[in-house]
Amino acid sequence: MLNLIAKTYGGFVQVLLRPEGKGYVQWVINDRKIFNNSIIPLFEQYPPLTSRMKLQYLFFKKFILNSGPLDVEQYFNERNLKYENREFMLRTPLFTNSTTPYYFKEWLAGFIESEGSFSARVKGNYSFSIGQNHDLYLIEAIQNFYEVNHLKISKKGKISNIPFYEISIGSASGTEKVIIHCSKLLQGYKYYQLAAFIQKSKVFQDKMKEVFK
Repeated sequence: MLNLIAKTYGGFVQVLLRPEGKGYVQWVINDRKIFNNSIIPLFEQYPPLTSRMKLQYLFFKKFILNSGPLDVEQYFNERNLKYENREFMLRTPLFTNSTTPYYFKEWLAGFIESEGSFSARVKGNYSFSIGQNHDLYLIEAIQNFYEVNHLKISKKGKISNIPFYEISIGSASGTEKVIIHCSKLLQGYKYYQLAAFIQKSKVFQDKMKEVFK
């Protein structure tokens, strides 16, 4: 998947090892021309939909579009401040259910690739869940997209005292909506996780050929 992205937008892919010995794949761009000619136009056409990525992009763009040499001191001074306006920004959500971006269907598949979780248990139970810190508007949009009502708000998430908003779908009809949506769009390892999830679920085993035809 990353090789295809690199071929389309530029940069290169490398395989690295973590200290514990596990490998991971990384797409890297270190050419300013590629940023200006490929990456910036991409994000201008398809803006990030999480508050975290939105603020990261605005911070990044501020420096990459500066025609002069990079002010390294200014960069490091401001790097830890890029999220300071998040609370103010979230007073007006990036979008609502009535103004969902036209590319939301495809974006959501990518978000699930990174953050979604399919669970199939020994007894044949099945569930799908996905969550996000801060961005209630985003989880509500996912809830609306799948037409489900399984929104759970945790008082404390992975980060202390920050609400964690999560959708957890355990019904066959709700989970099937996620499967149908994702089976045509997932491109990475999550695609194989989805296939394994369907194989382990008694309810969905007979749908393998239909879903992955």
